[in-house]
Amino acid sequence: MQKSRDLETVSGVAARSRVMPLLIAGIFCFCVAALLGFGSWRLFGSTARQNGDTAKFFERFGLSTAKSPPLEVKPNMQKDAAPVKTPEVRESPAKTTPLLEGVVHVDGGETAVGGGVSLRPLQRKIVEPILIAETEVTNAEYQRFVKATDYRRPEHWKRGKIPVGMEDHPVVFVSYDDAQAFCKWKAKELGMIVRLPGYAEWLRAAGGTQRFKFPWGNEWNETAVSSKKQQATSPVKNFDLNRSPFGAYDMVGNVWEWTRERLKKNELISDRVKSGYSKNSRIHLVLGGSFNEDRNKLANSFWAEIDAKTRNESVGFRYVIIPDQNKEE
Repeated sequence: MQKSRDLETVSGVAARSRVMPLLIAGIFCFCVAALLGFGSWRLFGSTARQNGDTAKFFERFGLSTAKSPPLEVKPNMQKDAAPVKTPEVRESPAKTTPLLEGVVHVDGGETAVGGGVSLRPLQRKIVEPILIAETEVTNAEYQRFVKATDYRRPEHWKRGKIPVGMEDHPVVFVSYDDAQAFCKWKAKELGMIVRLPGYAEWLRAAGGTQRFKFPWGNEWNETAVSSKKQQATSPVKNFDLNRSPFGAYDMVGNVWEWTRERLKKNELISDRVKSGYSKNSRIHLVLGGSFNEDRNKLANSFWAEIDAKTRNESVGFRYVIIPDQNKEE
């Protein structure tokens, strides 16, 4: 019996000596596989996630991130060439979302800035999908911001109150910094990135994928716009025809609109602005013309160069919303 137990003990030791190398080999293989899997995720998975952030942002509101086909700009286009007559087809349909009232969706894609009556160099730009305010910021909306932050009132608001009957008119007498302060407040309210539009973003929102000369098409229409004939601002959405292919109202006429496009001295075209330029100057493009401009200044591509401190009766703004790719959903 003692001999039998000794044999069993030896047999158990031998069995364990065979299992241990297999166990160690298994652990080693598992570690190698885990390291390879993590490396593959870093190379491919993180890129896919980053590219998916914008899509997730728009899918949350039932919107598309599809980009339109590249815009064809022929290299021999003359600076002052007449606009090509294009069938005036609105982007179908204007995409709005009940979760974010007052904004419309602008498809991303390639667009052209400058050229023609703009007198600026013709350039190709890639615009990412954005949401843009359907109208210029109104007195009523600006008042909510003023009350929430105790920000300075526009100078024409007597005793800090909106002029009677002007609640739905675009806010004016706002500087670039005033518009920026509003965007910062709006960003906190929505929990999203809110800012002023760039030059290319604004032009795409105004002219659509077909780069119309006016929001409504390529032909002038006297009844479609608030201009010098009105002598003052009009309520937003007052002109049904003055709506861009993506659904934004009043991008021409009513008031000039601030953009985030800041210009260096060598980029300026206006001789008057050049002559007054100093190291403290902050010159920005405003687009779209206003109620007190002649017809020849009312086109999507027309611009003015003004200092960021400017506050007057014909300058207002609208904002854009973009996805925060660094923020978790």
